[in-house]
Amino acid sequence: MKGKKKNIILTLIFISSIVLFFFGLFLIKKGFNNYFTDSVVYEEKSDIDYRVFLKENHFFETPYLPKNQVYITSLIDKIDVDLKYDLTFANARSGSYSYTVKGLISADLQTGNSNYWQKEYVLKEGVVENFENKNLVSITENLSIDYDTYNDLLMEFKKEYGLSINGYLKIFLYITTGLDSEFTNEKIVKESVMSLSIPLTKATIEVPIEIKAPNEKSILSTGLIHSDDAKYNILKISGFSLMGISAIAAVLSVLLFVKSKEKQYYYIKKVNNILKTYDSIIVNVKNIPSLKDLKVIDVSEFNELLDAHSEVRLPINYCDYNDRAEFVLFNDLMAWRYTVEKEEVYEKK
Repeated sequence: MKGKKKNIILTLIFISSIVLFFFGLFLIKKGFNNYFTDSVVYEEKSDIDYRVFLKENHFFETPYLPKNQVYITSLIDKIDVDLKYDLTFANARSGSYSYTVKGLISADLQTGNSNYWQKEYVLKEGVVENFENKNLVSITENLSIDYDTYNDLLMEFKKEYGLSINGYLKIFLYITTGLDSEFTNEKIVKESVMSLSIPLTKATIEVPIEIKAPNEKSILSTGLIHSDDAKYNILKISGFSLMGISAIAAVLSVLLFVKSKEKQYYYIKKVNNILKTYDSIIVNVKNIPSLKDLKVIDVSEFNELLDAHSEVRLPINYCDYNDRAEFVLFNDLMAWRYTVEKEEVYEKK
């Protein structure tokens, strides 16, 4: 029973060490997972509206025409453009934003060579604004575009070089928003572009002025940020310590289990050898009778028990107590006893 209990304990220790090993591995993984990103959910909304103001004429009674109409270029005086941009954050943040409005005249050859000639204008110098603990970045700009200035320039280019070209005045609003990170000096950057494309060099603008205004909902984030928080070092140290302890416990439990089995092997081998050799004079009993009122002589070798047997000619009683075996010879008020101890057998192997 003692040996069985020991084996159960060793088995429990081994299983516990395996569980402890993987728990330590988990802690190490958590300890090295000290990189994260700073992110914010945002929603971007933008819109471009325009009105085409007309020169004095005898045909149109209104001073301007709304967007998405057909316009006669010779009657266009100016184009008023309203740019509206909103960037909303899920959580209040601090940072800064900047924007610039640029115009670009572009001449595209009708043979297919786009951007054959270009000229850029700054319509609105760069604007930089800081904000503190806000959920919204809002930009509103109104531009008045002198249509003839750009159209005449492109018509002159076309006439001088005798080219068949399609011309455009493209207006761009470039916006860069930089949010302060709560964990690092690195900015969380969002860049956006709104654009308006107005045809030039045509008798009429037969197609609507092309607008590109981004509208989306997404997530902004930094790159990987390294944390120096002491808790990650504690997790690593704890994890490696637990893995080391569990490895030692597992190895020791295996060695003790093997040693226990080895002891059992030599013990059984010796007892079986005696039983096999002297089977004719040995009687198996469940329990050795009480030796209380007898004179007990403990002998160190089984051969000494055989010598006593030769004198009294009585059977030798044998009982196995798992960790030890007893061989007892009775004669009147005397008893000769030979004991096989598992530990002693292993030490003398």
